[in-house]
Amino acid sequence: MSASPTFELEPESPADRQARKEAQRRAAAKTNRKRREREAQQGLKVVTFTIPTNAIAAIDAFQDRMGLPNRSVAVGQLLKERFAADDFAEIRQELGL
Repeated sequence: MSASPTFELEPESPADRQARKEAQRRAAAKTNRKRREREAQQGLKVVTFTIPTNAIAAIDAFQDRMGLPNRSVAVGQLLKERFAADDFAEIRQELGL
């Protein structure tokens, strides 16, 4: 006679698992919304862009050389310095910077 298969309950029901995931999504959305609001108050905006790997290496080298905490600060510093250059005076004037 063969042994009957054992029956085990899942530790969490599919409905409970779905509810937990929804709660996690809501919490993440709330956290992200608060972060974006804080950044907006600081005059910051999150952007995502794609650049070549060698450009990332250059940004990392600049970050290390300047002792900056992360790539975002390094990119911000590079843009700030570039926009401060005389050849961007016309663009700064158009943007009211």
